[in-house]
Amino acid sequence: MTNPRSQFFACFAVCSSVLATLSAFGQPVIHEELKIVPEDPELWDAFGSYTAINGNIAVIGVPSDDDNGNISGSAYLFDTKDGQQLRKLTPDDAASGDIFGEAIAINGDMLVIGAPGNDDDGFNSGCVYIFDLITG
Repeated sequence: MTNPRSQFFACFAVCSSVLATLSAFGQPVIHEELKIVPEDPELWDAFGSYTAINGNIAVIGVPSDDDNGNISGSAYLFDTKDGQQLRKLTPDDAASGDIFGEAIAINGDMLVIGAPGNDDDGFNSGCVYIFDLITG
């Protein structure tokens, strides 16, 4: 039976060799530019599950956020130049189970965030919130 540790090191050596080969043939090696984390991380939020970017604004949907009840959800706006958190969004009528932030899209100054668990028109009927990033 093979030792799992030796398999790991063999895989590591092959992967390192492949990366070195790609680099040697002029292929760019990609490195992370920035790591973004929220100012108020909580256990089980699954920050980073849903993302969108437009220009210098990154939007991170966090449907498991519990600030307004169990899985009520939230979304964060970050500046992609320096990783600074600009704003945390939650709807005015947030409620348990809304799952706000499970779907996000951004185009120009307009941001659309889905809350598929919203119950305003019946159980899990869902809704979409539209935000103007200039006026709030």
